[in-house]
Amino acid sequence: MKNINFLGLNAEYWLFLLSFFVCLAVLLFSNFSTSYLIGDESYLHLRLMGDTGYDDLSYGGREISYPVGFGFLIGLLSPLLGGVFAVKLLHFIFGMFTFVLFFFILRKLGFMREDRLYALFFLILSPAFIYLFSFSGSFSVAVFLTLLSFLLLLHKKLLVGSLVFFLIPFFNLYAGFFGLFLLFFYVFEDKKRISWFLMMFLGVVLLSFLLYGDPIVYREPVQFVDLVSDFGGDFGFAFFTLILAFLGFIVLWTHKYHYFFFYLLFGFLVFFMLFYTWVLFYFSFFIAIVAAIGFKDFLDRKWESPLVKYFTLLLLLLGVVFSGLSYLERVDEVGPTPQTVKTLETLENLPHYEGEIIFSHID
Repeated sequence: MKNINFLGLNAEYWLFLLSFFVCLAVLLFSNFSTSYLIGDESYLHLRLMGDTGYDDLSYGGREISYPVGFGFLIGLLSPLLGGVFAVKLLHFIFGMFTFVLFFFILRKLGFMREDRLYALFFLILSPAFIYLFSFSGSFSVAVFLTLLSFLLLLHKKLLVGSLVFFLIPFFNLYAGFFGLFLLFFYVFEDKKRISWFLMMFLGVVLLSFLLYGDPIVYREPVQFVDLVSDFGGDFGFAFFTLILAFLGFIVLWTHKYHYFFFYLLFGFLVFFMLFYTWVLFYFSFFIAIVAAIGFKDFLDRKWESPLVKYFTLLLLLLGVVFSGLSYLERVDEVGPTPQTVKTLETLENLPHYEGEIIFSHID
């Protein structure tokens, strides 16, 4: 990429600003295109607002063992902004901050300018990214904190990075332990930090028991269609992005064992993804990076027919863009439907008595 200067800024910064505004538009649409919340998790956090006591509406009543961090943030903002708007705003803010953190992490890791910018665009149009920062409150903050702590660790801010990392279990227990798994790869080659890693591990385990008691490990069945949004998955990868990621992996494989730890981490992520769909949230960042490498190799590769090359390139790009836009078009299909919202609003306005229960079908 040439260092073309315009108004004192080179091409990289202009393209970063372009990607920033694209991300801004995507998250604004996904969060504020409806007047109501989408997805069941947001309603759970909105109802509890960080309460750590007793939930009367869950399975006939039980002690609260949900992540309380996101609900606590809603409780802080809702008196000023209203509960629904507070949820939407939090999703939007953490999404934008995560986008910026991802850029600085790539730059700190030494990725080339083209790879950084391509990865940003692939991430923005990833259905998993859109879902994460539109519907999944607890994981949205957890992923943001994971990236923030990792960036601080890259800048040798060990104490601050550790404190940020210990906030993750307050928002999602699974994310806390998965973050430990990622940290293990960070300290694998640095034996001086093994003791620090053990301290982090014990800290997260202690927090998990203090916050959640004996947590239940839930394993959900994952099918292939769940992993690709174009095949009907609620969130997943764009099919054409996966094609580019496959090309990028081939490029990395030409370097053999130079990227051994990346291959190992990549393999573990694929394995965990077969059991837990939420791993897609983390894996989408890796897919964006590998897809960017594949896309750059595609651009640099010489073809016998330039016409075929650019036609294929156009097809791939249109496929990636279409996947992202089509997912934005169906975000409201996650539920609840406008009819359901209207029904609930009608029931809310009807005369009712304390302790009344409304029966509904399981679906």
